Amino acid sequence: RLMEAAIAFAWAPQWPLGSLIAYVCSPRQFRVFIIRMGLAAAVGQVVCGVVDFAQCAQTGGVGRVCQGSTRVAYAMGILIAVSLSLVMQRFFWVVTFFLQGGWGIGWSVYEAAMRNKGDDPPGSFMMTTRVLACLCGAVMMTASVVIVVLNRARLRMVREDLRSHMRFFDEVWAPLAEA
Repeated sequence: RLMEAAIAFAWAPQWPLGSLIAYVCSPRQFRVFIIRMGLAAAVGQVVCGVVDFAQCAQTGGVGRVCQGSTRVAYAMGILIAVSLSLVMQRFFWVVTFFLQGGWGIGWSVYEAAMRNKGDDPPGSFMMTTRVLACLCGAVMMTASVVIVVLNRARLRMVREDLRSHMRFFDEVWAPLAEA
């Protein structure tokens, strides 16, 4: 559990630090920094999963359930997003927001299924946390769809602008080519 907190504290400031690196150095350095932080977080999650599997095998684990498999699944999600950023960088944020949103919704559904009906009265901390995780997940999944729609609209505008410039170039070039 302590390692998860350490990963969260290391993961949280990556965007501001990466933005500072992009401003001072270059956007390429920002990309390298984000990829390295993602890989470090994935390795940390795998280590958390292995440690949790070992604890569960010897002592029955810490808490009501063993979290090893969820840690490994979380690491796989991070690795998918990082590997996609290497191959198709334009879809990195779409996949990242979609995976994070799916994780939030999945976690809230999983937690609701693991609890008994009367365990969490309305307004309790866990109930509020599950609702917020589900809401944030829905917002992130919606953001991933909005990113795709906006990128397609901008790409369409760029293509139309390029076509109009090409028509203008053809109109100017045709008389010059004939002369």
